[in-house]
Amino acid sequence: MRAGLTLVGLEEISRNWFWFLVLGILSIILGVVALGQSVLVTLVSMLFLGILLLVNSIAEAVAAFQAKAWSGFFLHLLGAVLDVVVGIIFVTRPVLGAMEFTLVVAVFLFVGGLFRIVNAVVLRFPNWVFSAISGLIGVALALALQASWPWSGLQFVGICVAIDLIFRGWGMVMLSIALKTVATPRETTHTPAA
Repeated sequence: MRAGLTLVGLEEISRNWFWFLVLGILSIILGVVALGQSVLVTLVSMLFLGILLLVNSIAEAVAAFQAKAWSGFFLHLLGAVLDVVVGIIFVTRPVLGAMEFTLVVAVFLFVGGLFRIVNAVVLRFPNWVFSAISGLIGVALALALQASWPWSGLQFVGICVAIDLIFRGWGMVMLSIALKTVATPRETTHTPAA
């Protein structure tokens, strides 16, 4: 193991470097496809999220009525009602939902980017700089998305998701390359001493 490396479980993940490579490449491919179809990606995301919220609202309502003696009954019921309202908006009016969702995506990219930056700087895992750059890209995309809202939100949501996928994939590919170099010395065989 390299001197100064403090990442717990490095040996375990270095044995699985290939799966990080596959995940990175798939993320890059998905990002490139999404970049070419940004409006479609945004609309499909709104529809999918709306369906998930509607399904979740049913589960939340069932959970609330099964535990109606519980003091959190009204909170579960309120959550179910909120999920129904937002789910219906996203399913029936995906363009309006995309405009509203634009700000949510900006927060997601900003917080996710900050998390990747802090995680990379604090843990300093192999090729951590690429993960930090990926985080900086996420933060920059969040700020650009917020600045262009609401007019370009429909297309920009898909573009932001695509670019984030590409750079996240690139970070995974670079991590897998570093993990392979850590795993390779472990795979050498020892000859018995005579």
